[in-house]
Amino acid sequence: MPLVIIGYTQMIRGDSFRSDERVPTHICVNLGLQMSIEKMVQAMGRATYGESKLQDNGFEYVTVLTLASDYDTAQAYPVWLQEMSDKLADGMSIHDALSTECSYTDKANVTLGQSRTTGQKQDKLWLETSFSKPTPGQERDGLLWRRQEILKDPMNKLVYQVAVEHFQESVDTFRDE
Repeated sequence: MPLVIIGYTQMIRGDSFRSDERVPTHICVNLGLQMSIEKMVQAMGRATYGESKLQDNGFEYVTVLTLASDYDTAQAYPVWLQEMSDKLADGMSIHDALSTECSYTDKANVTLGQSRTTGQKQDKLWLETSFSKPTPGQERDGLLWRRQEILKDPMNKLVYQVAVEHFQESVDTFRDE
């Protein structure tokens, strides 16, 4: 029997939805944009983290209904944390690991398509690290879905084709300082 989690307050506050016998099989996470990346990842992790009784209950994985950008971010967050942890273990300072000169893989890009802030909105924190471009054909699911949806509109498709045809990459393309 499925166990679906829908809500906000209890997920953010850290209530566990797991027991020795039951674990969530489905979760709906659609937090307002005032909620930070960290709060969104925390809420999603309430149902998807750790060892699981899913198989014992007849399920292979937790089904998540969320925004495409939040899905990509939740997938990238642990990768980014591991890559940063590796850099720190190799002797890099936290200041350098969070600087614009530090580069992480595309799979660690927690900001891809994301309009949520890092940390509390009023703190106005910005993650200024660099991320590599995705390997062609290995773009993340949420990004591919968003692109597909946008390109269903003929005008969007035309603008996209013109942009791709005339795109030129330079340092100025990425930062307006």
